Amino acid sequence: MNRTLPVLFILLAVLFFLPTCSLNSFRPMATVSVMLASPKLNGRRDTFPKCAAFTFTSPTTANTLSSGQLNGYSPDCLEIKGIVSTAVSKEAAQAGFQLTLPVGDYDVTPIGIDTPFDCTSLPQLFAAGIPGIYVAGVPVSFSTSQGTLKITSNYGPGTPEKSAGCVPVDSINAIAAGNNTTCASKGGTAYCWGYNSRGQVGNGSTVNAAAPTPVAGLISGVTAMATGSYAGHSCAVVNGAVRCWGANTYGQLGNGGTADSSTPVSVSGILTGATQVTVGSYAGHTCAVISGGVMKCWGENGLGQLGDGTFVDKSIPTNISGLASPVTAMLTGSVYGHTCALQGNGVSCWGNNASGQLGDNSTTASEFPIQPLGLASGVTGLASGSSSAQSCAMTAGLGVVCWGDGQLVPGQVTGLQTGVTAVALGGGFACAIQGGALLCWGNNANGQLGNNSTSAAANPVQVFGMTSGVTAVTAGSAHTCAVKNGAMYCWGKNDYGQLAILPGADVLTPLQVNFPVY
Repeated sequence: MNRTLPVLFILLAVLFFLPTCSLNSFRPMATVSVMLASPKLNGRRDTFPKCAAFTFTSPTTANTLSSGQLNGYSPDCLEIKGIVSTAVSKEAAQAGFQLTLPVGDYDVTPIGIDTPFDCTSLPQLFAAGIPGIYVAGVPVSFSTSQGTLKITSNYGPGTPEKSAGCVPVDSINAIAAGNNTTCASKGGTAYCWGYNSRGQVGNGSTVNAAAPTPVAGLISGVTAMATGSYAGHSCAVVNGAVRCWGANTYGQLGNGGTADSSTPVSVSGILTGATQVTVGSYAGHTCAVISGGVMKCWGENGLGQLGDGTFVDKSIPTNISGLASPVTAMLTGSVYGHTCALQGNGVSCWGNNASGQLGDNSTTASEFPIQPLGLASGVTGLASGSSSAQSCAMTAGLGVVCWGDGQLVPGQVTGLQTGVTAVALGGGFACAIQGGALLCWGNNANGQLGNNSTSAAANPVQVFGMTSGVTAVTAGSAHTCAVKNGAMYCWGKNDYGQLAILPGADVLTPLQVNFPVY
């Protein structure tokens, strides 16, 4: 037997599998690249194909690649690169890159990411053993029937804003505080702790938890979380689907029934495309933003908080009457329920208005969306929170404005005219991130303002130790949590272990949350 034949065979095999597309070297940008084998011609593959390379320079623009653009290239290789400059915000990066390809038979092979910014370690980019394209551990949709490839960074609170496609593996990417319950997503795994009378911690029991407890089945892909303790339920966005658990008296779990569940159930009709979820703290209603910026709500509707023109509870998601899309932010309040949405640069609110939380200079509830006075335009962001009878928004001209809690029209918050990137509403208090620092104001009976005091503050005060590096904040009825430099901290009331320590005395300054290590 000729001994040279096996050697030649091995050499040919090595040449065949050599990568034919390479990544660009380090540059002052973050580059996400994937390689696709373009439609095969008669099953033939060239050993050294000429690669067709296309680069996205805008994170929000759809790109179309026609069949004609593939002419002259081997059918074996197409390199697609998404480049995002460090100036692009996480909101822009979240929109993702999109490329439309000619319909055909594509082999999809992820090939890497270049040197990232602001990451202490390079994340596991592609999930081992799972086919498809992964960017920062998040699966990317690819449909040969539609010929569409979509690459999305899927940023969440606490992730670096300057590095598309780079999210530390164990980063905190979502936080939520309800009445006496707290939840977070760490590295895509959902955890909850604190009050658990209706199973809102999600671990299959109704025993309170004084430490971060994994939510049953939600071990990866969690990008958003929400919890509200008086109504007793929690929700998460998991790989684009909405899952909820806990109390279901009013159908707030959205699965078509009213039976409680201490483990996550799927929300009817929202199995893909969801980006946000929020829940009411006292009232049992839930809302989500799905594909195309469409907003849907379900659960309790006694005061019109679902916005569908009725006062009838709904156990499956329902559309909001007359609300235009896309919706980019939501707020669900307490005290039996109100809801607000940001569309474009204007705000609409509906539901309970006993404290003026709809901002229309009245106390009359509305089952239809109405606009708070002066906020038809110029709004850049909406506060988060589920424990307040108040509403707040960030505006281009006035900074932070709030209404409710007896204030019937929006009014400016002293000291927060510029530089505010997030606002969280709690029970009679609020917090804002301004230039990376965290400031809080309002009720402070349990130390929820975090300034080592229990004295209320009419104007924003500095949270102890939170002068820089704060990227996310959430507020419960009497406790607060924030993410600083990738770590989560909580403070305030701790009667049910909602601060992730044994129940006991209030904590007046931020205390770091310790997550389990596996």
